[in-house]
Amino acid sequence: MEASLALKKIGLKDNEIKVYLTLLEIGSTTVGPLAKKVEMYRTYIYDILKKLIEMGLVHYVIEANKKYFEATEPAKLLELVKEKEEKLKEEKEIINTIIPQLAKLEKPKEEHKASVYRGKRGLKTILEDQLKQKKEILVLGAQGKFKKTFEHYWEQWNRKREKFNIPIKVIYNASLKKEKLKQKEILQAKLATIKFLTKNFDFPSTINIWHNKVATILWMEQPFAFVIESKEVVKSYRNFFELLWKLAEF
Repeated sequence: MEASLALKKIGLKDNEIKVYLTLLEIGSTTVGPLAKKVEMYRTYIYDILKKLIEMGLVHYVIEANKKYFEATEPAKLLELVKEKEEKLKEEKEIINTIIPQLAKLEKPKEEHKASVYRGKRGLKTILEDQLKQKKEILVLGAQGKFKKTFEHYWEQWNRKREKFNIPIKVIYNASLKKEKLKQKEILQAKLATIKFLTKNFDFPSTINIWHNKVATILWMEQPFAFVIESKEVVKSYRNFFELLWKLAEF
């Protein structure tokens, strides 16, 4: 990595870097020649030198009543980083002590929350949250649209689900039972149990239930989903799902 870029990453400003690198190059010098070399005003140079001295990257010696400035050996940079780490650790400890106090001040979250998601990106947000929660997933009124809409992502999602040991129970619409043989990948997926509604039942939308959320998904050209976050609503939908699960067929 270029030296100036590395110095910038640890907090030095452009002009501070220029002065420091110049001092390393030319060695001990007074302000006049230094200002000329870096093409800056003397008064501005003094401010920069003061800052570099505070950082421990520059020091000076007095000879014949003149100050000669020198760059401290580059190894000093490691000490500077170490000081930053210690300060960061101290700040972290301070924040940890006040988090309980701040938590008491936080306004309680609403028990019920509703959100709308549009397009494929919006649906991916919902599907990723299902993996993040690592809880059982229930799907009602499945239409096979997940795999058709996100063919490659569907495979990645399933692999992650299996990796996280997340069980899934899916009730497909009755109209898909004829295509059962085409659903081999789904039927053979690990931790997945599949059933089909009887011919009297078909849902126009797909309902996903997980953790404390329920998503109603409309598989249009631009998918649309309505998500409710509520323990009470989830409980009702789970009961409805279990009722249909008993009526559904393998």
